[in-house]
Amino acid sequence: PVWGNPCLDKRLMEIWSSNKSCSQLPDFLVLGPQKTGTTALYTFLGLHPSIRHNVPSPHTFEEVQFFSGNNYYRGLDWYLKVFPSRESAELMFEKSATYFDSDLAPKRVKAMLPNTKLVVLLLAPEKRA
Repeated sequence: PVWGNPCLDKRLMEIWSSNKSCSQLPDFLVLGPQKTGTTALYTFLGLHPSIRHNVPSPHTFEEVQFFSGNNYYRGLDWYLKVFPSRESAELMFEKSATYFDSDLAPKRVKAMLPNTKLVVLLLAPEKRA
């Protein structure tokens, strides 16, 4: 993994721009294979006043696809920009079906967000067809 969590390194925090905040990083990630309800959960959780999610991408529906694709090389600054300010929200999250079957995503998530929880949705394959 290229990126680690700057919030865990005091030296990086000292030189980090004051307009960036560790609170913008997600508390949990929603993932699962396609057609398991991840988009529905994303929508329903987004209705809760204490929960905020990433700004939807016009190119990949609502998915950021940071940890599983080339957006990862855009860096931490780019990733932080896809999240709104936390304001009164207690929890922040991101959803991506592409993280479920990616070889790279688990390693990258662990390096950058070691304390982030994973919410995995699964459904019997015959019900997804």
